[in-house]
Parts: sequence; structure tokens; C-alpha cells
Amino acid sequence: MTLVDSEIESFNKTCQKKEVKEFNDFLNSIRPYLDRLHKSWSEIDKGITTESLKELNCSLNDMIKIVLDFYSNLDKDLYNTLINILNDEKTKKDYQEVSPNNKWRINYTKYEPDGTLCIGLRPQNNLYGLASVCHEFAHLLSRFGQDSTNSKSDLFPEVESMFLEKVFIEYLYNINFITEEERKTYFRFYKSSVNDKLQEIFYENDILNYLNGNSLTNENLKVLEEMIAKSPKAKDFYRRLSFMQNDVHSAWYFIYVLGEVISELLFEEYRKEPQKTVAKFKEYLGHTADIDPQTMLKDLTNKSLEEAIETYLEINKE
Repeated sequence: MTLVDSEIESFNKTCQKKEVKEFNDFLNSIRPYLDRLHKSWSEIDKGITTESLKELNCSLNDMIKIVLDFYSNLDKDLYNTLINILNDEKTKKDYQEVSPNNKWRINYTKYEPDGTLCIGLRPQNNLYGLASVCHEFAHLLSRFGQDSTNSKSDLFPEVESMFLEKVFIEYLYNINFITEEERKTYFRFYKSSVNDKLQEIFYENDILNYLNGNSLTNENLKVLEEMIAKSPKAKDFYRRLSFMQNDVHSAWYFIYVLGEVISELLFEEYRKEPQKTVAKFKEYLGHTADIDPQTMLKDLTNKSLEEAIETYLEINKE
């Protein structure tokens, strides 16, 4: 593999940013814990895909009604807030009808440049599509009323969505909408999909660790290629190396890993003390970016990140 000078210059400009180096140092400090998560998730059947999940015969309006019924059952305050958000004229809805073709379309909740809160729903016609509606509604609850440039800590945006998605799947099981096997399959699918993101983190972490702060050249690229060639997933390494010319995605992928760990601990609490956990969760929704990540983690789990991962692994022992 040979890169032209402009590609190498772009790669070095991206990878030598201060924030990239700092986040990679952070990943190195917790890499042993991430390795254990990866091992645990890798033992899940990799054959599980969205096609493995329960198929539905629902319109988008059907899905929205099911999800709103869940929120109404969960907590009246959350439900009323959500209804107010959806009815607010400042909330922009970018909806597309349920379709198998939506597999490649992204659901999203974001602020547009003019400050408008926008939600995009393009669900698939299966359990994943239904859960994605719940997921995005959770983002609405978190972001509504906050400054568009001052949302929660950059590491925490998936906590609320992943927690409520887990509670939603449990709710569907309790009302006999899905079977026990469909419930288990969904949670296996979810962990497997988060593990895919963790693997992408490892690719970038290994490449950055090899360079160790040095610039990439075509000379050391040859040595890096030898390292990559030994990997059973060499093709994916090359893909990630190519992507890193434009951006390093580790921090973005990490929010899903962190979200899975924290939401699982909250979900475990919810199973034992639902009302108390929902009350704590509602307090969390009021936090903004002036709360540092360690404080927020302590508020949610009363644990350090390492302790949270240890607890997660203990919960998920089979």
C-alpha cells in the first residue's frame, strides 16, 4: 500500500491533533478492560443480524403509538414531556414510512444550524426498527430545552437512549409482544453491534500506538503494513487506515461502548427498583455539559469506569 504525499499529509494532520492524542492515551489506560469486554461480546453468536430479529407488520404510526404507550406506562412526566416536544412547532420531524430499504438509512436526533431540534425516523420493519423509535425519542427527552451547543458531556449521549431501549424491550416482553427467545436474541444482537464499534476502536488505537506520536511516512507505512498483514482482519485494518486520513472515530465509537456499560448497570437497578431508578434517571436528564464525565458516572453508577466495567462483566457472566 502506497499513499501519495497529500494523503499522508492529511493523515498526519488528523492524527496529530491534541484531542486525538489525549483520547488515545485514555484508551491505552483502560485497554485491558476494553479487551475483556471485547472477549465477552465476541463469544456472542456473530451470525446475529437485523434479519435475525422479529419481523413486524407495522406502519410508522403504529410504531409511534406502541412507543408512546411504553413511555406513558413508564412515567407520566416523561410521557408528557415527550408529547410536548413532539407537538412543539420548533421540533422538525423528518419521517419516512417503515420499509426494508431503511436498513441503510440512519435515524437521528440533532440540532440544525438555526437551533431547530430535528428528529429523523426511517425504521426497518422489524424489532430493531421499533426499538429505534424508542431510542430516538429518548434523545429528544435529553436534548429538548438545552442549548444546542451545550448538550451533555461528549461521552454520554447514548446513555439515555440505550437505557430506555433496554427497558422498552423488557416492556414488550412483559406485555407478550415478543417472546423470551426474541428478547434474548435482541440483546445478543445489540451487544454484538456494540462489539463491532469496539473493534473499530482497536484498529485506530493499534495504528496510533504504532506511530507513537510520530508522523506517518511511506517508509514506516511498510512496517505498519507488516503488522497489519498478521491480523486475520487485515482488510478492515486497511479500511480504517484509509478512513483516518479524514477523521479518527474512536471517541464517537466509544460513546456506544460506554453507553452499553452504563445503561446495563442502570437496567439492572431498574429490574430491582424501577421507580427509584426512573427517578434517578430523570435527574440525570437535567444534567448539562457543566458536569464533568467522572462526576456524571459517579452520579449514575456510584462507580469509576473500571469498576463499572467489572460490574458489567459480572452481570453478563453466563
